[in-house]
Amino acid sequence: MTKTGALRSVSAVVAGGLLLAGCGTVAVSGAHGVRAASRSRTTHHATRHTASAPSAPAATVGWRHLGLPSAMDIRAIRVESGSDVTLVLGTSPDASSPQGVWATVSYNWRTGALGAETTIAAPTLSLTTSYQLVSSASGPPWIGGGPGTAPLAWPASIPTYTSGENPAANQFGVDNAVIGQTGQWLWAALKGPKNPPTTAIPLVWGYRHWDRLVALNRATGHYQVYPIPPELSSALYGPLWFNAPAFATLASGDGLVAVGHWVAVVPADPGAVASLPTLGTPPVAAAADESAAVALLTHAAWSSIDADAAFWNCYVMADPNKTACPNGASVFGGSALSMQPTYYNHGSVGFSLLWAMTLPMSSASEQQARTTAENLMERGLAGSYLMAWIGSPSAAALRSHYNGQPPHPLPGYTRRQGYYWATTAGG
Repeated sequence: MTKTGALRSVSAVVAGGLLLAGCGTVAVSGAHGVRAASRSRTTHHATRHTASAPSAPAATVGWRHLGLPSAMDIRAIRVESGSDVTLVLGTSPDASSPQGVWATVSYNWRTGALGAETTIAAPTLSLTTSYQLVSSASGPPWIGGGPGTAPLAWPASIPTYTSGENPAANQFGVDNAVIGQTGQWLWAALKGPKNPPTTAIPLVWGYRHWDRLVALNRATGHYQVYPIPPELSSALYGPLWFNAPAFATLASGDGLVAVGHWVAVVPADPGAVASLPTLGTPPVAAAADESAAVALLTHAAWSSIDADAAFWNCYVMADPNKTACPNGASVFGGSALSMQPTYYNHGSVGFSLLWAMTLPMSSASEQQARTTAENLMERGLAGSYLMAWIGSPSAAALRSHYNGQPPHPLPGYTRRQGYYWATTAGG
């Protein structure tokens, strides 16, 4: 769309729409020790696990990425006889499917072979363990809730992050959870990373995803940490924020973990297994997805910039001659991020934009294009009049406050005679 003379059509302004690498992941070369909760917190130090190595596991441990329907993620695992399990797949509810769409598929955890999908009614799912990871007002969290055991201290060297919800909810309600058990080892899934994917746009909520498995021995306090590989699908970014990884204990004593389309056999004794390899070829982002991510961010940036200009021209100044506001309409809300109170109040940009910000890019040029779009969005958000309008919700008050002159410079616009005037092509 080309900016010529005055502001672009307001209908175009309001029509625009609108997962984990590294940070916080503990590099582990062997098992480590942690105090039980009853021990002094002043004497902690990590110790190497000294238990003898177990016999070879019944299955090759490691992660496999499965060819499952794009919008479905694995919600539960049912153990069957032999080497087969049943994976329970589900989608998020929507207007056409209020309970989501559900299916099952058989999976051979030795070979990685998948069976045919069978559609099922919405199942009732339950946790596979009674243990809970509980936040602490000061210091590391602790694990409680298990049958007949004292609370376990959480290793102080393993960070646990929260989503920064506003208003605040249970600290670990959707962020960190004990998901299963193999023998004396409890398995917890954690979200990360610590920092948001960009510094250009302040983010608080939604950018952390399941990125670590922690195995903690409830008898000895030894632990092991394994990274969870990232899921690249835009369709799964939102669902995986809400749904904890699935877990099942196999007849061999090993465990099976599922996150999105990833499934991993984890060892019965993780103290003797330093890493979980990727079995087969891991997925990479398609060039079309990388381009779509950049286009999504660019469109969101220009939508915010255009909405800022439209709000000033069409509402604050009311443009009596209708030259700077072609449609002559007051602009409130709309889909532009700069007009969304949820962003300014909660730090939320929505899962689509978060996916676009976190998708691994294959080339430096695509990464630079994304950074450019994020910086453009930063300027659009900085130029918003939304919060000023909430504080003084009348055009006359805003005109008086700013002396009838738009205070914020906006990319692609010049400020002249009290209005924004479009000068260049935008998104």
